[in-house]
Amino acid sequence: MNRGGSRQIADYSAFVSTLFVCFLFFHSQTAIASRTYGDVTVSVESMPSSSTFYGYAEYGILLTNHSETDSRRITVFTPHRSYGSGDYIREVRRSVVVGPASSATVSLFQPPLDMQGGGLGVIIDGKIQREPVSLNSSEHCRNNYSLHYRWSPTNPLCILLSRSVSYDDFQNGVDKYFGPHSGSSSASPSASGIYDFIKSESSVRAWSTSWLAYSCFDGVVVSASDMEQMRASVRLALFEYVECGGSLLILDSWQPPEQMNTKPANDGQFNLYYAGFGVIAVNDSVEVEEWKKEVWTMLRSDIWGQSSSELQNRIGIGDANKKFPVIENITVPVRGLFLLVLCFAIIIGPVNFFVLSRKKKRIWLLWTVPLISIVASLSVFLYAFLAEGWKAYARIQSITILNQATQRAASIGINAFYSPLTPAGGLRFDYETEVTPMSLAMWEGGRAREIDWTNEQHFDVGWVAARVPAHFYLRKSQTRRERLKFGEDEQGQMSVLNGLGADIRELWFVDESGNVYHTENIKAGAKMVMNRTGQTISPKIRNYIWRDAYKTSWQRQANEIISNPESYLEPNCYIAIVDDSVFFEQALENVKFRRFESVIIGILEGTADAG
Repeated sequence: MNRGGSRQIADYSAFVSTLFVCFLFFHSQTAIASRTYGDVTVSVESMPSSSTFYGYAEYGILLTNHSETDSRRITVFTPHRSYGSGDYIREVRRSVVVGPASSATVSLFQPPLDMQGGGLGVIIDGKIQREPVSLNSSEHCRNNYSLHYRWSPTNPLCILLSRSVSYDDFQNGVDKYFGPHSGSSSASPSASGIYDFIKSESSVRAWSTSWLAYSCFDGVVVSASDMEQMRASVRLALFEYVECGGSLLILDSWQPPEQMNTKPANDGQFNLYYAGFGVIAVNDSVEVEEWKKEVWTMLRSDIWGQSSSELQNRIGIGDANKKFPVIENITVPVRGLFLLVLCFAIIIGPVNFFVLSRKKKRIWLLWTVPLISIVASLSVFLYAFLAEGWKAYARIQSITILNQATQRAASIGINAFYSPLTPAGGLRFDYETEVTPMSLAMWEGGRAREIDWTNEQHFDVGWVAARVPAHFYLRKSQTRRERLKFGEDEQGQMSVLNGLGADIRELWFVDESGNVYHTENIKAGAKMVMNRTGQTISPKIRNYIWRDAYKTSWQRQANEIISNPESYLEPNCYIAIVDDSVFFEQALENVKFRRFESVIIGILEGTADAG
């Protein structure tokens, strides 16, 4: 009995010791997420908690300067130690100056590429700190390793739930009709999973004010009370997420603000409000636990499932240039280079030796060989320069929904680059643009890439290589004041004033009565009379039209709108074709050849956006 009792006491002591060690471990893991370096404290505020497959992942960082007199320039970067192969993110960094006795919250965004490694590195006033802050890179795009990684019905949809929304109601609803799967709020679902519901750990008032933070989710679910409680900047970020093709589901009764300029469509279960390329679905009647299978199926196919199909369509570099050519011929001029090398071999060898032997100056080989080599190298360099020049090529094709009533512009497009030399300045985009690599080398020999968020999105290393086309999907939502003004002149003819800031190649306009007008070649700032075509277009109940355009090939959709604009026109709306990039920045400097085409769908004041 004594021996058994001693064993029980020993087992109990071991159990208590284990609990104590676990407590210390988890306590240290929590504490190490915040580290102090002298008078500077760096804390990790938030990070993604589940697998996502596209868009950007956000890492929130709180920087505190405890000094009462001195400012500190602080640079944070992740991962602290990086590794990987193929196309991957090697470093994401940002610098900020924090004043005396003040704090600053900054965000690091991981573009849709894998990022292996961990830890948050810190540099204070130019001095790198030895110890990193604990930060494990997320599962964002961790599975995007296949060269032809495409959207598939088997991919789980990643849905963000606010803290006030019941995770169990949503998970039980899916399990009831589709069977349980291994997905959870903290673990990635299996390949057969239908949904991956991610429960937010913070209040909606603490949510991000950048729409990029939500760009990796197929849907966001909040309650009507959440919409009232969240800050205006957070609410705007969610609306921008919707305009860029996202899906927002609101539980309980909710009405959109008047400035959204959108009207509802009812499908029997939800009131649907289409804005830009996305949709807001409002359920104010049936509780989530009472939803039928048709509701869950409709959410997957018609709402959540339409948020990302094009963005997950990754293809090879050659295929991308065939689909969206930025330069017609990307082959190496093998014949010319072969002739140069052949001439070099003949001259530096037999010819050089024969001439010097005749002159009995074979000792001169010591300087003629290096000289001929230098001349040959310069010849190859000059040949390449004459063949392509120094400057780069760029192409953009985009579709923009410009709501003149709300001064909101939602844009999607494809941007391609080609440079004979690796551009030293990289690519530069603003904070509102989501950039998704369309063409990847992956395991065929990809590149490590870096991005600096200090003043803008600076894709500075690895994004564009010499003589290799680079293609990207772009999304952006922004406030813009460009507009077209229509009205009748003194003779009663319809005229238009071009306030888009760029020349219009072709323009179609439908007035309130449905009459169609057309004109061409309108200079920026110019006023021109439009010709009535004789066609009449009636209002169409097609609230989903731009949502459908978003879920298909963006290039094919832009070409379809240009070739068949009448199918997309509505009363009090217009379609303008512009040979310029009006709503997307020109990200590459020293571009020799620009091929830009913008399809702009304008919605005039007094017209509710029907999507």
